[in-house]
Amino acid sequence: MPASRLCLATSCECWVSWRALARHFDALDALPGLTALSLYTRLPWESLTDLPAPATLTALSLGGSIGTRLAGVSKWQQLEVLVSNTAPNSEEWKEISTLPHLAELCLSDYNLNQAAPIRNINYLRLLPNSDAQLNLVPDLFPSLERFFISCRGTQSDTIDITPLSKID
Repeated sequence: MPASRLCLATSCECWVSWRALARHFDALDALPGLTALSLYTRLPWESLTDLPAPATLTALSLGGSIGTRLAGVSKWQQLEVLVSNTAPNSEEWKEISTLPHLAELCLSDYNLNQAAPIRNINYLRLLPNSDAQLNLVPDLFPSLERFFISCRGTQSDTIDITPLSKID
């Protein structure tokens, strides 16, 4: 039975050339049945453009220590779930908004002031480290059906969820 899910994680510091490390990831492209990929290790590229994962990915989870920008994420047009622990910049937000099947988004590091509206998101999970920016959520994610927020990383004891009442 071929694997459809893969999680790569490391907690050690390794002295390896970036080219040698990049060759280890080449095997990802040889897994045509791979639909879910979780990366919690440093990646040898500046962006996701060179990540050799199959176009069939429907779920991508990226840890905060990957050291790679989200640019290039739109090459996985079948993505339904995106988990990012690195803050997208405004160009990356625009790219994320072009993913036609993206329905679930989880962010732990973000600035919604830079975000582009994403109408197809129906489940949003926010894990803010500071201001949750809930006042921006209704306009950016107007199709929300489910919402989760964990304010463990914020300094506030309470979060005003009143802005969410603007979601139809």
